[in-house]
Amino acid sequence: MKIAVMVAGNVGGALAKGFAKANHKVFLGVRIANSDEVKSLTSFSSNISAHQISEAIKSAEVVLFATPPDAAIEIAKQNSALKNKIIIDSPNSFSKYLCPKY
Repeated sequence: MKIAVMVAGNVGGALAKGFAKANHKVFLGVRIANSDEVKSLTSFSSNISAHQISEAIKSAEVVLFATPPDAAIEIAKQNSALKNKIIIDSPNSFSKYLCPKY
């Protein structure tokens, strides 16, 4: 399967590695392709490659959002190619909504 992972932070990076190990093609949707974090992920497996966000979305069958909710909304507004894609929303910033003291 071809999976786009929107950004390569802790959550997205871990999921990208897991998908790559399962022999899926992973297209990282990133803003800075030459960051150390992205380089580390692309060197982890030949199944992981880095792309501009819009290109990663166009190349994939499934799009995983591992972004804060506001970023996911902004990416969705700018990428009509999300239509007819399977979308997985995996935000890691829920604590500010569920636990306001954080």
